[in-house]
Amino acid sequence: RRLKHRPREFPEYPIDIRVGSRSSPDQYLYLRVTGPNDDQRFEGLIRRVVENNPDDPIVLIANAYQPWLEHVLQRCFDNVWSDRQELNREAHFADTLKFPENTYRRLQKKLALPWTFIVDYVNVPDVFYWSFHERPVEHGDTPPVDSYRFRLGVWTCSKGAYVYNRRLPVTMLFTQPTDVSHNVATQILFPFLYSDHDYNTPRSDEQYVSYIFLRLFDLLSDWENVIREFEGHLAAAEKNSRDAYAPVKFRTRTMHHQIDRIYELLLYLRFHSNCVKKLSKLKPDDKDKDNQSTQSGDDDDPVFSELDDLTEELDQADYELNALKER
Repeated sequence: RRLKHRPREFPEYPIDIRVGSRSSPDQYLYLRVTGPNDDQRFEGLIRRVVENNPDDPIVLIANAYQPWLEHVLQRCFDNVWSDRQELNREAHFADTLKFPENTYRRLQKKLALPWTFIVDYVNVPDVFYWSFHERPVEHGDTPPVDSYRFRLGVWTCSKGAYVYNRRLPVTMLFTQPTDVSHNVATQILFPFLYSDHDYNTPRSDEQYVSYIFLRLFDLLSDWENVIREFEGHLAAAEKNSRDAYAPVKFRTRTMHHQIDRIYELLLYLRFHSNCVKKLSKLKPDDKDKDNQSTQSGDDDDPVFSELDDLTEELDQADYELNALKER
């Protein structure tokens, strides 16, 4: 007798979609979708955004996963090259990270195909609340490493994805339905992007995925903040151990806990560093520079120089975290 496998069921809840719109008061337009039948409303929203901002890349952020969301997105955006739905599902329900990748890049170099990645951006937990004038969540003296993470799935394509205007770049961001992600989406994401005077500069697909990665990293990660906080936690643990304010077993356990947290953070730091190094390899060689500058319209895009600078910063952060671990 064959067993019947029931598909995974997801609670029915709506999804909030925000699409950047420079001309709108909030700098985005908002739509709550509750099922696949909202695809026409979604199409109307996208058309309105493009009509009001014809030269801007399309950036949208969705705060939840439902199996029918892909049907809504496909109303305006092709997805014949990659599993966008699987990316969204992993961003919500898995703990895996995903390097920036383009599966078909080697086979079809002449096409602009989407790039995808899943990154846990890292910052001091309190910053995620202070930035929005909110009271931080109480975590005690040693916040869990999970509280330092801002998880984001990214699907981005420099051209060809938007069915009504193939030249417009498209970026989709998939967040988890948390208060922090809501604040990022409603208050700082779009103003941050629009403050960059190079935001709508034409770019090749390699330049564009690197640009998106860098802007999101600048907005959501700050390893210097994290290291300074860990220096404080470790100094307090050392002082407690030296002054013998607590039993030996407690002092030893506290020190080991701090070291374990440093090891865990190093995994995220090295993932960030490897992402940046992988993107740096996309820099065109001298033979390709002329072709790429002609296609992108910009032969002096600083994106790869920024990647080089970020590589050095992350290497320094790695050195400092290791120094704390060995202290």
